[in-house]
Amino acid sequence: MPVLLGAVACSSQPVPPEPQTVTFSASYPEYSSVAELWSTADLVIEATVQPGGRVMVEMPAADDGTDPRADPGGSHEGLTEEQVGVVYTVRTVEISRVLKGTASAGQHIGVQEMGGTRNGVRYVEAGATLLAEKSRVLLFLRTYADFAAAPLNPLQARFDLDSHGGYRSLPGNTLRVTKAELDALRAGRVS
Repeated sequence: MPVLLGAVACSSQPVPPEPQTVTFSASYPEYSSVAELWSTADLVIEATVQPGGRVMVEMPAADDGTDPRADPGGSHEGLTEEQVGVVYTVRTVEISRVLKGTASAGQHIGVQEMGGTRNGVRYVEAGATLLAEKSRVLLFLRTYADFAAAPLNPLQARFDLDSHGGYRSLPGNTLRVTKAELDALRAGRVS
């Protein structure tokens, strides 16, 4: 009898609805080599992705340069922030090794990625693989004075660290990187 009651109690619990999914695509510069990624990046790091993340909306400037939240104009009237802007997530990473740029091991920085769940809607960039909590990664980043760093390309500018300290390309990324190549780039020897 208690087992039956337990099953009835569990079945009466409301099941949260699956979030609606909106898939979008974006265009990024493509890189022909790791050396090209290296020369473009402001910061190249190995890091561990920390738990959590902040989902935000980046609002485009109106045609007259005003903030669309303060003066959205007729074209945005009746639309939500999410419909007007770009939804992205800022994740914190802890740097374990700095290969290029100004940062230090142990430092925490924000890294932005397009997409995230906001107001019950999940925004997903087609073909993108989001940073996973506790994953160890090599990132080629562009930095900003007043905002989170961004990968140069979500597919090409991120490599997962394997258990042997090597780098794995994301599915679909034809670029490969080795520690020897990174050491050569650090020393100014282009491979």
